[in-house]
Amino acid sequence: MTSKEHLLHYLILFLILTLGLVGFVVFRFRPQLQLLVVGLTVGGYILWGIAHHYTEERLRWEVVGEYILVGVLVFVMFALTLLR
Repeated sequence: MTSKEHLLHYLILFLILTLGLVGFVVFRFRPQLQLLVVGLTVGGYILWGIAHHYTEERLRWEVVGEYILVGVLVFVMFALTLLR
């Protein structure tokens, strides 16, 4: 993978996370919508991770599991905080 392709991949990740942050702030008074934004951001993060490792030909079940576990952990942490 060239350095330009790497840069593009990480710019896409930055965009996913930035849009998630913006959505989280925009809906700061609506916890249910914030949780939806977190869920969509986590989903984008998981899909990005899988696609990134697939294009680098390093995709393994362990990698998929790691992205899913991190995503679920983040989602649960936000859910417990927002919906209390």
